[in-house]
Amino acid sequence: MAVKKLPEYKPLCFINRILFLYKKGYVYALVDDQPLRVLQVYPNSLKEINRFSSRLFRTEPKYAVPVGESKMLLVGHRKMLLVDVESKTVEEVAKSREEFSDPLNVCVCDGEWVAVWGDYGSNAELDSINIYGLTMDDKAERIYSFEKGQIRHVHNIIPKNNGGYYIFTGDQEDGAGIYESDSKFEKIEPVKVGKQQYRAVIGFDTPEGLLYATDAVNERNYVYLLRTGQEPIKQFDLNGSCIYGTKVQDKYYFSTTVEPDENNRGILSWVSKKRGEGILSDEVYLVSTDEKMHFETVMKQKKDFLPMKLMQYGSIQFPRGETEELWCYPVAVKQCDGVAVRLE
Repeated sequence: MAVKKLPEYKPLCFINRILFLYKKGYVYALVDDQPLRVLQVYPNSLKEINRFSSRLFRTEPKYAVPVGESKMLLVGHRKMLLVDVESKTVEEVAKSREEFSDPLNVCVCDGEWVAVWGDYGSNAELDSINIYGLTMDDKAERIYSFEKGQIRHVHNIIPKNNGGYYIFTGDQEDGAGIYESDSKFEKIEPVKVGKQQYRAVIGFDTPEGLLYATDAVNERNYVYLLRTGQEPIKQFDLNGSCIYGTKVQDKYYFSTTVEPDENNRGILSWVSKKRGEGILSDEVYLVSTDEKMHFETVMKQKKDFLPMKLMQYGSIQFPRGETEELWCYPVAVKQCDGVAVRLE
């Protein structure tokens, strides 16, 4: 299945169809199937001396999204960097809100903002949650706020085909679910909220409706299709929660996650190997579908022996941006952990 493997490289995003990768503080461009160093984005650190320490200390960036002809937003370490791979410059444009972590996703836009994202973190007090936008002149600004107690955090913002956005929120509260916004974030209304079957991170607005995968740790997970004014319809059974996904050409991809029970807290939870009730196995599945809802399992990766919370969940992640190639990045699995993989 795999046609190319690049050990120790994390695929970040595609800019003008060129794949950019990360390795030990540097961004690389994949040219003629060879990584070429472009520029340094993080200081040299002994924490990246090997794969074990980089996983333990979370030294890698979370992800990157392409913005413009030569730039990416690099997200990690509670800050957002604007990296220009042509001029080889790095500028910090935003920091994560105090007591929150990195945004779980950034949505690339056409219009008033280059990109938009929302606060993400434990938010135990259910403080108000903000949505931010990056302006054309590279300034981050707050553009909307959910009221205190309304939601815990934002999982993702999904562009709608007819304009505006879907907003996915988590986690277990009554406000968790799917919201709808106009293109300027002046009016946001709930679509489906209050049940774990509406809790999602990854979704795509398709001609058939909103296709999304649930992110419920302690309940069964499925891929659903949501049409306007209807209840979501199950399309495919998943063996675990879904945090990562991508679209390549005419196919949509969802990967499941091996993660611990959300109710397991305290110091021992960091080394516990107890899965959530909705995580049915120690395997990470990569599944695909087309717009006719023909699903197939593309790849399986077994979680390694290291504890999930301390040493990262078992997952398959993806670079962002337009491409005709399916690249992925398995994490915390027995095979291909920390390896950029191109699949047929």
